[in-house]
Amino acid sequence: MWFVYASIILFTPHIECVGRWDVFSTNTLLQWVNSSLRHESDRIDNNINFGVSTTVCKSIHLSMMVKNGAHYPSETQMHRIKTLHEKIVKLKDPKKFVDLDNWKLRYDMNMAGELTSKGIEEITELGNRFGKMFTPVLKQDPKNEVEILSSDDQKSINSSKYFELGLRNQIINMNIHNREINNTELNIVKHCYNFERHQQDDSNSLKQFHLFSKTPEFMAIVNSVRRKLGMSNNLAAADLYLINEWCAYGTYISNDMTWCQLLSDEDRGVLEYGQDILNFYRYSYGQSINSRMMCPLLK
Repeated sequence: MWFVYASIILFTPHIECVGRWDVFSTNTLLQWVNSSLRHESDRIDNNINFGVSTTVCKSIHLSMMVKNGAHYPSETQMHRIKTLHEKIVKLKDPKKFVDLDNWKLRYDMNMAGELTSKGIEEITELGNRFGKMFTPVLKQDPKNEVEILSSDDQKSINSSKYFELGLRNQIINMNIHNREINNTELNIVKHCYNFERHQQDDSNSLKQFHLFSKTPEFMAIVNSVRRKLGMSNNLAAADLYLINEWCAYGTYISNDMTWCQLLSDEDRGVLEYGQDILNFYRYSYGQSINSRMMCPLLK
């Protein structure tokens, strides 16, 4: 039996040969890894033993945690970029970075959080690749049973459906044993009151993240963007992270590179590191509550 979980995390290896402009921290496309490893696809597909001797061990179960596909920004993110855009246009030098004057939000609020066409494509391809890769494991189960669990947000539900579609391209007679919504284990942060309370009580939890915003490397980006815009001040650290985030959305959704022009390749590397610090302390090993929340799922 397979268990396919949607809306968790898909860990990916760091590939040195990939251009930095393809990498956006947690907003990086799943296809980035696939295209990076495509030259190894034959070896990956045809030699699945996971380092274990098949003469000694027999595969009897496969569990997977699959990230949702690329999606449109949330309503909150759309409101934030509109506010930032209005502030910058009002305060910047009218003669500088005129491309921003004519910039418009290309997404409607009713699109918020929905899978993009790229997201549908990449999650279907992911299901197709995994179906091909693990067919020998599944064939050992005469019932071809698969259990799919998802959290209740729409992008995760849709991701699980398109992942299933990709699997069916390889395994025609696959039997969906069960389809459930499980927020307790798959959307832990949203459904854990103690998480938010712990964040509020632990004022030191994001100390390193805030300290990073005062480093010379980070301040160099602040000053660079200010010069490009002709602004003397009023540009906060959160604004820079938002600019980088919308560079990601523009790159993989609408081919709109307006916000990207404010940052260099090196700038984005620094901002990505800052995002890694934030995610480490808010969602990963930086706080013990995160480990405790994940234990039921791992068990």
